Formats: sequence, structure tokens, C-alpha cells
Amino acid sequence: MNGTQADITESFCFISMPDPFGSAQGKPATVIESERFAPAFLSRIAVTATYQDSQLSHFDVEWQNDNLNAVKFASAHYQFDPNEIIVHRNLDGREFHERLPKPEVFTVLPLLRVFTGKAIREAYQLGSGNRVPVLVPNIKNPNDNVQLLALQLDLRSATYLKQETITIAEKEYLADKFNFTGGNYDQSAIFWVAENDLLLKYEWQQSDVFWEVKLVEYK
Repeated sequence: MNGTQADITESFCFISMPDPFGSAQGKPATVIESERFAPAFLSRIAVTATYQDSQLSHFDVEWQNDNLNAVKFASAHYQFDPNEIIVHRNLDGREFHERLPKPEVFTVLPLLRVFTGKAIREAYQLGSGNRVPVLVPNIKNPNDNVQLLALQLDLRSATYLKQETITIAEKEYLADKFNFTGGNYDQSAIFWVAENDLLLKYEWQQSDVFWEVKLVEYK
């Protein structure tokens, strides 16, 4: 943050779940677990997302924030059915339930950085530089005890810039470089995405704050 190490880390892991019914009946799943831990900002966000056949079937968000007036504990469950999206939220003990028609064209960004590369790639493939709906749980106002973690569809665009090799954690990666604009991001937001959709790095000028986020360890 402005050239100084910020007290923010995001860990993640990929878990392959075997098909419990055998390949003829069911489908194996991949579970991605990720956590953003920001002690200096008194906040934590954790996401667990389940994919079947590379399609997101559901994800869960956990929220904790100890700042004054913020929602202290919250959670949300997002379920993607063939024709609708079902959302259950709990904000400091208050329950909210929503059922919404599933858009014909959209992609999903479940907040944390491990999901960003896939969302950018899908937004680019769907829109070819034009804006497409991106589903993102709402965290714009940590004090909002009604809309926090609610479904929002941001119109965003992913523009391919070029391909280049970058060194991350002492390893060279071939990366696709994108602008990803909309939501909080303007034209200053540059993202480097590996061929396997892993986000390697991004840079973003947010008002008077310059953010640089990098992958530092991947096994």
C-alpha cells in the first residue's frame, strides 16, 4: 500500500473431492478455501466455494469486523440452481433470504483474490471487452446491517492487453495482462493472470492509495 507492506494476507487451497457415487452417476468436485486476514484493519473474510465440472455450484462467505459500527459477524450461502440463485444471509443474528432469477449471461467473483483470475477470464470470453454482469457479494459498506453480503450484479469489462512473462515467488509465469474495470476498479487496475486462471499480481490506483498485490507462495 503506497510502497509499504500492508497487514493483509490471503491464503487459499484447492481440494479435490472424489465422486462418492462413481463416475457413471455423480461428478467429482473441486473445493476452494480462501481467507483474507487483515489484523490492522480489524477484519476477516473467508470463502469456501464448490465447483462441479468447473461450474460453481455454491459458495459460503464468513465475515468478521471489529471496527466501530461495523456488522460484527455475518455469513452468506449462495446456491446456483438451474433457473435461480438462492441466497441465505445472517447479519449479527438477523436472517435474510432471497431467490433471484438466474441471468442468462454472467460470471461470479466470490470476493477473494484466488477467484479473480477465473472471473476476469470469463468476463473477457463473454464480453470481448464489452461490459458483462459480474456477481459479487456486497461489501461496499461494512456498517450496512441490511445489504451486507447481498447479491449485486456489477457491469464490468475485461480487456486483454498483452501476454508477458513475469517472475513471482522466484518462478517465471507466462501471464495474460488485463484491464478489469467496473465496481471499484477503473482503468488503472491491471491484472496478470496465469494460463490456469491463477491471479499472479495486480496493481491499482485507488484515489491516493496505490495497491500492489502479489502471489508470494504457491505449491
